[in-house]
Amino acid sequence: TSNWEQTPFYYNLVTNKEDEITWHISLQKIEVLLGDNAYGMPSIILGSNVLISIYNSILFDDIIATPADVEWSSDTSLTSYGNEYEVLHYKFTCSNSEHTHPIEHKIMVMPNNYLIKELSTNNTYKLRFEDYNSGVALFKFSKLNIEN
Repeated sequence: TSNWEQTPFYYNLVTNKEDEITWHISLQKIEVLLGDNAYGMPSIILGSNVLISIYNSILFDDIIATPADVEWSSDTSLTSYGNEYEVLHYKFTCSNSEHTHPIEHKIMVMPNNYLIKELSTNNTYKLRFEDYNSGVALFKFSKLNIEN
């Protein structure tokens, strides 16, 4: 992705290109309250043109077709910051009793496999986020062989 702190990143899985108009996944800033302050946090947002499933029953590389037991959700906020299956998690711990904030601010990438069904084509993609560093997220995805 590009750096979310400079501009939101929008990606179209079908065309395999950045696309601000017809996008399926986005890395962008959302405002989050931590204590009495609001902070801009990176968050993965899904477009309204997809369904999502979290599928961790097998390894990412072993997913080659849409699993028969997949359960789809239209809740596109599942991957967003602070939600159950967030992609980017802010580690907020501090072991120094004199600090009121963490010694090291760290964004962790959660190890989930996401299945994305694109609604206009009915194609299914597997998606996994690999790394996050300095405002940029690294992800991999591929279209699955069998669409349901």
